[in-house]
Amino acid sequence: MTDLPDEDTIRRARTSGAEPDTEPVDGSTVVARRESRRRATRDSAGGSAPRPAPPVPASTGRVAAAPDAASGAVYGARPAGPVVVRRATPPQRTPQVPIDGVAATNGHRRRERRTALIIIGAASVVAVAAAASLLVLVFSL
Repeated sequence: MTDLPDEDTIRRARTSGAEPDTEPVDGSTVVARRESRRRATRDSAGGSAPRPAPPVPASTGRVAAAPDAASGAVYGARPAGPVVVRRATPPQRTPQVPIDGVAATNGHRRRERRTALIIIGAASVVAVAAAASLLVLVFSL
C-alpha cells in the first residue's frame, strides 16, 4: 500500500480553489452571481444606503364587506321543529361479583406451584430413565 493520493484527489485539489474556465449559462448559480455583480456595482457607484421598495399598486379585486343584515339579504336562523324521541329502558346489566384480591393471588400462586411440581417430576422421571439406560448399556458390554 502506498500513501500517494489517487488521481481524483489530485484533480479535486487542483480545481478546489479556482473558478472554472467556462461560465455556466443557466441555473441558480448564474442568477446568484449576476445578482452579486449587480449589488456590487450598485454599492460602488451609488451610496451604500438601501433604496426604498417600490409602492405596491392597489388590488383591482372586490373589497370584502359583510352584507347588511337590516336589508334582509342575510338569511336568519330557521326555527327548529320539535323533536320527538321515543326512549326505551336501558338493558339490564348483570351484577358483578366483587373480587377478593388476596384469594385471586393465592389461587395464582397455587397454580404456579402445581405447574412447577409437574415440570420437576417429569424432569426427574426422564433423568432416572436416562440413568437406568446408561447402567444397562454399561453392564451389557
